[in-house]
Formats: sequence, C-alpha cells, structure tokens
Amino acid sequence: MIDAETFVGTLLARDIPGASIELERNIDSLATMPVLIYAISGDGQTANADGLWFVTLDLTAIANSVQEAFDTISAAYDAVHAWDTPGKAHTASLWVSSVSDEQYPSKDDVPDIGGKTVSQYSGSFALDLRSN
Repeated sequence: MIDAETFVGTLLARDIPGASIELERNIDSLATMPVLIYAISGDGQTANADGLWFVTLDLTAIANSVQEAFDTISAAYDAVHAWDTPGKAHTASLWVSSVSDEQYPSKDDVPDIGGKTVSQYSGSFALDLRSN
C-alpha cells in the first residue's frame, strides 16, 4: 500500500512555494490565496506489475485574479511534468516514473466563494508511481 496523497502533497508544497496546498477533502475555507487544491484517485496497484500504481492527479488553482490563478496552475503544470525526471520526485520507497496530461489545464467558470469573486483553473494528470 502507498500513501499517494501525502507523497503528492509533499511534492506540490516543495515545488509550488507561492501557493497554499490543500487536499480537496480537507478544505474548510479559502482564506489564503492563491490556493492549489489537489485530489488523488486510482484503481490500486497494477496486477501484472508489482509496485506499479496508476493514479490520477486533479488540480484546481483558485486565486484573486485571473493572472494569479493562471500563474499558479502554470507553475503546477511545469512542476508535475518535471516529476518523472530521474531523482526529481522520490522518497526512499516511492517515485514518479511517468507523467502525462489527462485534461490540459483550462479556465473554469468564475466561482463565488463567500460573496467574493475569484478565478479558477483546473487540470488533470496521469501519474505512474513506483514503489519498492
């Protein structure tokens, strides 16, 4: 079993220092902007490849302006695509072996959060994680 949520959250916090990083199900409020919200989903370990896990990473960047939201999702996009570089995204027992786009980041409808208008971009990535 792997803890993909903690692993990915740690990588995002390391690589996107200008944003608050929040796991989707743990959001109570959006007091700090910009915020990068992430969610991990997957079907578990691949049966014919011991130690290979296919997961989907969904990212949503929310900020006070369109430019700030775009800058945040752009930084996340570049960071995530660098994770499959050998030695870039690993712990002693888990690493990213492949990254690809599932949904290229795009601007979403403008949400109203507590009477405050913000800007939002979202995208999804397929990650192959390896464990030993």
